[in-house]
Parts: sequence; structure tokens; C-alpha cells
Amino acid sequence: MGDYFVKIEDGTDLRRKVLESSKGALHILREQRHLQEIRGEKVALMNQLRANMRELTTLINKAEQLLPAIADAELLQLQKEPEKKGIKSPPKPIYPPKKLNEQERLERALAHIEQKLGEMPNEN
Repeated sequence: MGDYFVKIEDGTDLRRKVLESSKGALHILREQRHLQEIRGEKVALMNQLRANMRELTTLINKAEQLLPAIADAELLQLQKEPEKKGIKSPPKPIYPPKKLNEQERLERALAHIEQKLGEMPNEN
């Protein structure tokens, strides 16, 4: 049988492209493995969270059983009492000075001017 050979033009450029594509593939595989590790950690944390929530639920249920039963009316009364103790009488509002109408303002200005004139010495 005959051997066949194919001539490759610019072999170094082809080799460089093959190596670069291999490098890219390895980079993608590394990122994929990293994502799988993160997903595994996430699953482990979610399982731990579920276990903690179950434990908290059982502890809350036990605490509710140990506490004395209180009627709804008593509970509302207990909730309202601390509010009454903490509330003081509201401060009295401070009203701004009454706004004067135009005539009152002019009368005051005239009285002020007359006072100033009365304080001045007479030149006669």
C-alpha cells in the first residue's frame, strides 16, 4: 500500500492555534470544576440550614408548651399596660405669634415712630 503525505502550510501557526485552543479548553474545565465545588458547598450549607431550622422549630414548640397558657384578653391587657406607663402627657404646642394684619402692623410702626420722636430733645 502507498503512504500518503499531506503538506501543511505554515505548520508553526497551526501548532500555535491548536495549543491555544487546548489552553482554552483546560481553562473552561477548571472553571467548571470550581463551579461544581461551589454548588457542593451550597448544598451542604442548605442542608445545615434546614437542620438548624428543624432544631429551632422543636425548641420553640417546647418553649410554648412550658410557658403558661394565657387567655387572649389577658395577653392584650399585658401588652397595653407597658404602653400606658411609658407615655407621658404630650407637650403643649407652642403657638407662633399671631400674624398681624396690615392695619395693626401700621399702627405699631406709627406708635414706634412716635415713641422715638418723644425721646428726641426739642430744639425750640
